[in-house]
Amino acid sequence: MRILAIVNARAGLGDAGLYEFLRVVGTTGAEITLRFMVPGSTTKELVRDADEFDRVIAAGGDGTVSSVCYAL
Repeated sequence: MRILAIVNARAGLGDAGLYEFLRVVGTTGAEITLRFMVPGSTTKELVRDADEFDRVIAAGGDGTVSSVCYAL
């Protein structure tokens, strides 16, 4: 399984278990690609090839999740 994770590292008060979750999922043989929202990047750029992945994870706040959903 190929997973694309779009992460807004500035959202929230920490990773909220995200990296532990990804570590566990990775041990099942999943291929995980992490992309981080940084100043100057657009969500559309980050999900440009999302159709090549089996799953997309959006990690951040409500704004992160809604912008990823909209771009998809």
